[in-house]
Amino acid sequence: PGYNEIVVGNPGENNQPGRSENSVILHEEAHAIDNKLGTSVNGMRGDYFSVKWNDGEFGDTLRNEVNDCIKNRHKQLNEEYQTHRNDATWIRENFGFNRLGLYKDWSDEEIVSAFGNEKRLPKSFAYNSIKREVQQMVDSNGRQGGSTSHQGGCISDIFGLATNNRARDGFGHDNSYAKASTSLPIEAFAEFSECTVAGHTDVIKQMFPNSYAAYERMIADACK
Repeated sequence: PGYNEIVVGNPGENNQPGRSENSVILHEEAHAIDNKLGTSVNGMRGDYFSVKWNDGEFGDTLRNEVNDCIKNRHKQLNEEYQTHRNDATWIRENFGFNRLGLYKDWSDEEIVSAFGNEKRLPKSFAYNSIKREVQQMVDSNGRQGGSTSHQGGCISDIFGLATNNRARDGFGHDNSYAKASTSLPIEAFAEFSECTVAGHTDVIKQMFPNSYAAYERMIADACK
């Protein structure tokens, strides 16, 4: 915050899953631009354009889309559970047992008997389902930092900041920063910007269509 210079700690970060070439530099450059725009438009040092633009529309749109995604995933999982409560394979996968290595010695009958009688799955199942999906994106291109992997890292950060890190997997910020009301639009501006410059936006546009549209309008306003 308060960018007079850009410092990149570990250049090797650019060659990891969830990153693409020069993504760290692009991300920090975007923060600097956001900060400069906010300072020039609002006249106060330290303001961020992404936070103040259109009375906070960017952050509000992001939160609404994340909440809708979680709500829809929660509903979907509960509907699936009603038809798969006797399916040990489904339970192992969606209860996270496979990923966590739990109950490996239990028979299918034991799994169904112990976990097939819930009235309703809690919201945490939606968080965990999204985390698994995002992690698959990050891992999709191995260690080459491809398009889907890059977007997965950015999406993880956005979900984390919108949910106090309950739906974050791997990439993101610590809990204290995630709780700040301004952190979501500030980081999403940088995430969207780095992916846009890299030409990696197909998954982000699909997952956050309204937020990306708001981002494009925000950039257009900044260029006037």
